[in-house]
Amino acid sequence: MKKQFAAAVDVGGTNTKFGWVDNSGQLYGSGSVKTGEFSRAEDLITRVHKELQNLINFDQSGICGIGVGAPNANYHTGCIHYAPNLDFAKSIVPFASIFTEVSGLKCKITNDANAAAIGEKIYGKAQGMNDFMVVTLGTGLGSGIYTGGQVLYGSDGMAGEMGHTCLIPGGRKCGCGRLGCIERYVSIGGLTTTFLETTEGQKGELRPRQIQALAEEGDKHAIQTYKITGEYLGLHLSSMAALFSPEAIFLSGGLAQSGEVLLSPMRRAFEDNLLSHHKGKIKIELSGLEKQKTALLGAAALAFSSFSV
Repeated sequence: MKKQFAAAVDVGGTNTKFGWVDNSGQLYGSGSVKTGEFSRAEDLITRVHKELQNLINFDQSGICGIGVGAPNANYHTGCIHYAPNLDFAKSIVPFASIFTEVSGLKCKITNDANAAAIGEKIYGKAQGMNDFMVVTLGTGLGSGIYTGGQVLYGSDGMAGEMGHTCLIPGGRKCGCGRLGCIERYVSIGGLTTTFLETTEGQKGELRPRQIQALAEEGDKHAIQTYKITGEYLGLHLSSMAALFSPEAIFLSGGLAQSGEVLLSPMRRAFEDNLLSHHKGKIKIELSGLEKQKTALLGAAALAFSSFSV
């Protein structure tokens, strides 16, 4: 089989990561830029394209195209729609067509969590599975859902937005404009807000790594913060299980790396709230892909499945 290469781009609320990947899943150089430094999509894309060009150390005739994972990205239209965590995407941005114009390469885009799910299916623990979910826990909360062996896109390409389903009616204000979305409770920002509420602000606003360190030292407020966050996630995943009946749920992203302080209460809440016929059947595991590679491998897999040379 001829070796092919894809440019892989993961647009996140904090960082935009990029690299070249071959069709066996090997990464050929990578880098990142701060997403918030760019107020226009054109400027971000131009910078990423320049950085990608500098990383090429292989036969360019094997390049098939570009795969992009981004919040609120629409697989059908190639646009990013009103992404609350992206300053340049407060309206509809034709991201894929801009990337093609700048680079001269074909470009396919999908929701970042869908890209992670595609990567898990092709390269990770979901190989051989037809029904599973990937939940990304970072700046926001995303979900990519496979059902019947296909990514669930829905009628308009925007299905699977678990992060913007309501956890607490009338709760915290979300960047999407609604109240009580689970993303505002189970995410990096959600964790820090819960810690502030739990401590009544007495310990200041700490980063997740600092809160995790406190939990490992036995701090009761930090442990309670992770317990609340994990229980919210487990409860909500039990509802997702009732809807989609997945074989497995895979977690990825920075918050997912918190360890058992988060995962133990999450698993208990999940099992306690499952329908009886699902109990003990649906496994929840960390992604089978290396933390730094999950999104890039998913974006590359999207390109390989869409284009060939």
